[in-house]
Amino acid sequence: MPLQVENCLFRVHRYFLERDSTFFKDFFQRALSGTGMGKTDDTAIRLPDVSRREFECLLHFLYHGASNSQNDSILNLVLLLSTSTSLAFPAARTHAIAALDSASPPLDPVERVFLAEKYGIPAWLRPAYVALCARAHPLEDSEAEVLGLQTTARLARAREAVLAEKVEEWRRAVDRAQSGEGAVTKEDMEVREAKLVERVVDEIFASDR
Repeated sequence: MPLQVENCLFRVHRYFLERDSTFFKDFFQRALSGTGMGKTDDTAIRLPDVSRREFECLLHFLYHGASNSQNDSILNLVLLLSTSTSLAFPAARTHAIAALDSASPPLDPVERVFLAEKYGIPAWLRPAYVALCARAHPLEDSEAEVLGLQTTARLARAREAVLAEKVEEWRRAVDRAQSGEGAVTKEDMEVREAKLVERVVDEIFASDR
């Protein structure tokens, strides 16, 4: 089956496309019935929304599976995630998400938010928001550009709320210690602060869940 991606012609077994992609299965049933599309190189099926690099990563996964390490770079996994999402290859998408999730070194929280919003991975959002709200330094200008205005504004509100409640929590801890009610350990404060960040994130980003 000839497929044209950018200026390159690929010949792919139709079996793999129909078996693994709901997009292609539906496309073949609707668009190819009674037409000569996909029969010759001159009537190759065009994929205008996919880059050549993306399609090469997808084909490598289809023909070699997840056990081959050639696709394991972060860039190739992101390319695989992109094309498997747009062309509805669920197994390839699941592999890309799992491999990116366990990448070493791990993805930066800003990268996780960006990829999660672009490719629909809601499970990545909350942990990334928590990490960004808990870290000591605020967002850099370059990070804000990646995240966009709405997410950046929400993170700023969350960080302000976390800081205000941390100050109040420490004030109460000092008051208890001075009144003889018992000092709060550093470990206890760290646990409380972690729960605080999670609660604030849940409140501000509730609409994302």
